[in-house]
Amino acid sequence: MKKNKHSIKYCKEILMKKILFLRRINLAKKPGSRICQCGQASMEFALVVPFLFFIILVVIQAGYLVYLQNLVEHATHESARIVATTGSDSEARNCVFQILNNKSGGRIETNITPESGSRRRTGSIVRVEVNYYYDGVAKVIKLLTGKSMLINSISIMRMECSDE
Repeated sequence: MKKNKHSIKYCKEILMKKILFLRRINLAKKPGSRICQCGQASMEFALVVPFLFFIILVVIQAGYLVYLQNLVEHATHESARIVATTGSDSEARNCVFQILNNKSGGRIETNITPESGSRRRTGSIVRVEVNYYYDGVAKVIKLLTGKSMLINSISIMRMECSDE
């Protein structure tokens, strides 16, 4: 008799577990239930990660552009100093190319006015302009806008020596 009661009790427990399991499955189908929301956080994370990655890349790119602007200004100032002290346009252009040549393969233009010759005398003003065309990391800026980004700097100094 005890065996029977024990076996009936055991069967009832198994039956109740199955009923509870089936109820949980039915509850899972209802929106707003706790069981239905498992995996929601990982799904939200998977949807948000590309946007966070894009924002991080934009911030890095903006920081690199600020760095390039500072570098172009430095190159312009150094080339103006070289022209003012030596009067050599070729040395000034070489200085610009040495400073900027290792940076992402951008196109560099250097304009020095007045050109070397009779118009440059001690005390006259020399203007050096450097244009750096930047395409972006993996040429993303050029792909999106169709043109390169121009980073421009101008430096003006008085001649300390003359070409004569």
